[in-house]
Amino acid sequence: MGSKKKADKAAKKKGPKGKKARAKAKLDRQWGEAAIIDDDNTTKRIGNSRLLAQKKKSTGGVSWGGETKSERNNDDANRKSTDPVISKGITKKSSTKFERKTNRRRYNDGSSSSSDEASDEESDDDNTTMKILMSKIKKSMEKKGKVAKKYMEEEEEGEDVEDTPIEKEVSSDEESSETSDSENEEHDDAVMSDQNENEGDGDDNGPIGNDEDESVIDIFRTRFSHKPLSDEEVDSISQPSRDSASIGVSTELLLTRKSIGDELKDFETTEKDRSKLDEHWKKCAMKNLESSRKVLKQGWKKFNNKKDFTPRQAPLYTALSSYADLFSITNSMKERNELHRVNLLHVLNHVLTSRSRVQRHNKQLKEIEKSEDKEMDDDDDDEKFRDQGFTRPTVLVLLPTRSTCHKFVEGLFQLTGNNLDNGMNERFEGEFGNATGDDESDDDGGNARLKEVLKKKGKDWNELFGDGVNQDDDFKIGISLTPKAAKTQAQKKQNSSNVGIKMYSDFYKGDIIIASPLGLKLLITPEDEEKEGDYDYLSSIEICLIQHADVLMMQNWDHVNDILSLLNQEPQNINNTDFSRVRNYLLEGQGSHWRQLIISSNVMDPFLQSAFKRYGKSISGSIKMRRKFEPEEAAISKVLIPMKQVFQRIAAGSFTDQSSARVDYFVKSILPPILETNQQHTMVYIPSYFDFCSLRNAFLKRDLPFVSVHEYSRTSEVTRGRARFLQGRKPIMLYTGRSNFFHRHNIKGVKHLVFLGLPEHPEFYSQHVNQIVSAENDPSEMDGVSSVSSCLVLCTKYEAIALERIVGSANCSRMLKSQKSTFMFYS
Repeated sequence: MGSKKKADKAAKKKGPKGKKARAKAKLDRQWGEAAIIDDDNTTKRIGNSRLLAQKKKSTGGVSWGGETKSERNNDDANRKSTDPVISKGITKKSSTKFERKTNRRRYNDGSSSSSDEASDEESDDDNTTMKILMSKIKKSMEKKGKVAKKYMEEEEEGEDVEDTPIEKEVSSDEESSETSDSENEEHDDAVMSDQNENEGDGDDNGPIGNDEDESVIDIFRTRFSHKPLSDEEVDSISQPSRDSASIGVSTELLLTRKSIGDELKDFETTEKDRSKLDEHWKKCAMKNLESSRKVLKQGWKKFNNKKDFTPRQAPLYTALSSYADLFSITNSMKERNELHRVNLLHVLNHVLTSRSRVQRHNKQLKEIEKSEDKEMDDDDDDEKFRDQGFTRPTVLVLLPTRSTCHKFVEGLFQLTGNNLDNGMNERFEGEFGNATGDDESDDDGGNARLKEVLKKKGKDWNELFGDGVNQDDDFKIGISLTPKAAKTQAQKKQNSSNVGIKMYSDFYKGDIIIASPLGLKLLITPEDEEKEGDYDYLSSIEICLIQHADVLMMQNWDHVNDILSLLNQEPQNINNTDFSRVRNYLLEGQGSHWRQLIISSNVMDPFLQSAFKRYGKSISGSIKMRRKFEPEEAAISKVLIPMKQVFQRIAAGSFTDQSSARVDYFVKSILPPILETNQQHTMVYIPSYFDFCSLRNAFLKRDLPFVSVHEYSRTSEVTRGRARFLQGRKPIMLYTGRSNFFHRHNIKGVKHLVFLGLPEHPEFYSQHVNQIVSAENDPSEMDGVSSVSSCLVLCTKYEAIALERIVGSANCSRMLKSQKSTFMFYS
């Protein structure tokens, strides 16, 4: 006996022999343990998968694919124990059904499992197990697509085959159901399913899923019960039609598809009566709100300051409900807050509706498993339960600072009627709440002076970067939501919510990911450059919300572009995915066409437009807000001092060449007269940091006296530079736009102002022009060298968007079309 044990140990140490055997053993280790077959034909799953034990009964002569049912069960069991793809790749409730259908296709096609294994074993080492599985699934879908195409060709002319099963296919928008990795979450879902049993369909949201009310458009179900896009449909997205709809006196929506929605398509944009226009959009918004979740309808008025919808909220919520990509522009802090409330309402309705459907399907699958007579080989049932993605998270929210994240989460709890528990609230407030200063000055005069200085910086600045505001731009947090059944009388008395919210969830177990671009980029980027980062949790994102895009552009817009490029990519790992419930268009790699991109910004910018056009690929089209600026709304009308303002248009060959064209023009045409006349107190405002570096290098090469204030300057450098410029010891100051955006310095002593490019925010233009001192408005500041002040603006034809905000739409159009290159405005 001792010698036999030693021989067995020695055999185990040697391992498998042969190239194919080692490749198969490696594949088995990657996929985990195979299925174990008991003597009584009971299948058990091991590892992270849910335990599935179902006795298979022999049914004698019932044939399926040329063999009896008992023979098929035994053959399938043996094949599951040897095929690692089938044994571990498909998990959870519907796995038995998917395996049986996959195996049937294999045998009917005349292909054996051994040939498939051989081809997999001979593949390169670079092919991961995920790629092998996806290739198998795609091959299966291609065969199924050929059969469906042949069937459709045989149908009678004029019969719409695709529209018939829509009422049966109740699909959803979300995530993978709970796995056994978290027993508590799995238990919660089971409890919710049991609670929803007494609530009919369990949606708790009125008309959603109710076919009796035909007046309510169920955009959610129609959108996600669609088949994978054909080549013609994909081509039509890249070649959209054009349309527009007015939402006010000077604002309109630019539509790229006429099929965005009946409310947008059928509305006559020639309507000039503002009251009728606002009433129309309000009716459209209320119609969409009625089809939302009940808990959101109850909390909306309280969350929105006791209002249904404002004139600006109504059309935008209608646009959001159509699942079209949306680029919205806000004109004030009030409008921005109103729009952010609408964005949050849409996101929550999307997530809760999806989670409710997943829970309902989980319950139905449990009932099917318990039923011994239920036949599970129907294709319609297979499509019905495809309600998830590769991973659970479906909403990504990008925000610039922790304070904006705090406000977003605070609104999420308020809209759903929830309250943070004491322990979680203490942690969240400590990490995302306002920073309280420990050092309080005893000098009341000093505090009063500080408050006065901060007040001059503006309300929008104080909300983002004010005293005590958490400005940290490195954060990420996951949130999971669980819809519950209707409240009981006891719950109503306790004022509990119908939505369960869990903060700080793992990304793979959460529904909403809130992060800054920097925080997410650092998380995705691996420490080892040779390895790839983990970003599979972005593979099934269906709504990407980017708020405060103008602030993100000032931080680093490249991080946003990098993150958008990773959305809806094919996952690298299995991640406990139940592939039998993954929607078909995700398996086909068409997830980006079913993703909604929402960008909210205070200003329109070419970089934002480029990202929106590049990554906005929704099949529902795109909606972009365009605002026309009347002369009285332009920034130049807010200049309060008498000043001649000269706009010089510079010739530039392309958008990428305009930066160097502006710097060259300044160095060759503007700088020599300044040096010849010994002009003092000249400030050069430079919006781009790259232009600042080019101009600074030109000054250093000529050994010219100047001071610079930029976003990376230390406080002591800024203070010293401002003092030397005011005293005249340094004649020129180079001042960057990002430094002005984040700090709003009050530069004193400016007599000559040069804009090396137009500022992104129009208020910066009037702010700096009003700071110019002259003999007329402040004689005490003059040194007698020159009594004439000046303002020069250098721009190119590619800055039409920024120019329109400063001089107005009509003046901008005239300046760009004119053959002249110099224009002067006098205030």
